[in-house]
Formats: sequence, structure tokens, C-alpha cells
Amino acid sequence: VTILLEYRSKFVEDYMVLLGYQSRIKFVQPDTVYCSNSMVIPPHSQCGVGIPEGLLLLRSRILRAINTTDCGNSTKILVIDRSLSQSRSITNHAEMMARLSIEFPMWNFESVQLEKMGIVDQIRQFSGARGVIAPHGAGLSNILFLPPSSFIVEMFPKHYVVKCYMSLAKVLSLTYSGLILSGNFDASSHLTLEEDELKAVIHLLKRHDFDSQ
Repeated sequence: VTILLEYRSKFVEDYMVLLGYQSRIKFVQPDTVYCSNSMVIPPHSQCGVGIPEGLLLLRSRILRAINTTDCGNSTKILVIDRSLSQSRSITNHAEMMARLSIEFPMWNFESVQLEKMGIVDQIRQFSGARGVIAPHGAGLSNILFLPPSSFIVEMFPKHYVVKCYMSLAKVLSLTYSGLILSGNFDASSHLTLEEDELKAVIHLLKRHDFDSQ
């Protein structure tokens, strides 16, 4: 079969290579008509949900393609740094990292900038993590590759709460917590955690007993 893709993207191409489909791709060009005797059009799904069986199959095939497996006993917690993005970076990211390291010295909190990483490196980071702490953003699609016992803490501006990664976490049976920040932030704002919100992040980790394992 030929796989029609809507636009040319390094992100999409990298996934097609991992799945072994690189020789089947045809990128749809603007103002062009394509004819076929038969065509399969995937159904539109709710954001973050997809087809559960398809997500699990995709996960296993990708992990097998890069020759990696779950690291369920990992002590690594990824803290996503969006400072290279034009929206929703945490302005006091360094303070949050320092507080978490003090509160949970047995855990390895690793700050990562996904924009600097290729697809395979991102997948390896997530598949080797015990948990993820992040503001809402596209990089959280990588929770697909977290080990089954992992957790997610996702932070939102109060005027922009999107449930797609909560839905994905439910499909994957991951432990999910969402934190809506009190500041007057919207989808394009950079975010600042107040003292009580830093304490809330710490409380969420303690609630899941990650500090005692």
C-alpha cells in the first residue's frame, strides 16, 4: 500500500522510518488531485484517545524498533523544560528543580528540552523514566512510551485546560494528576508556580508514595 501523509514533517518521517514504512510514503501536495481504486481513511478520534489497541500496538512496535524496553524500577523523573518554546514555559523552572531535589533526594530529577532531541532520544528518555512533570505541551505525547507503573503531573494555565493527555494516560493505565495554576495565564503565556503550587507538586509526589520507594 501507499501511505498518504498530509504534510512533510521530520517528526512524521522519523516515525515512518521507525515503523518501516519509509518506502511507502507519498506526501500530499497542494492543489493536486489523487485517484485510487480503494482507500482507507482512519476515523477521527477524540484528542489523546485514539484506538486503545492501536496505541498499544504502536508502542510495542516502536520500542522494539529502537531495541529498548520498559525500565519500571528507574529512579529518573523527567521535568520538561519548555524555555525554548514561545508558550507555557515555567519561569521558575530552576527553583522547582531545586525544591524537588531537596524534597526527594533518592530520585534523579532530570531537566530535558525536547526541542533539542530527536524522536529516538525522546522515546528512550520516556521509556526509561519513572515519572514526568511538565506544563501542557505536545512533548507529552511521549507518555505513550512510559513504563506502565509511571506517573504524570501536568500543569495548566487556568484559561487553557486540555484533557488529551489525561485521556491518553487513562488508556495506558498511568497515574495522572493535573494541576491548574492560579495565575491569570492563557494558552500562550509563560507560567510561574506560586509557593502553594510548588507545595502542591511536592504533595502530589508524596501522595503517590514515590518518596518512600
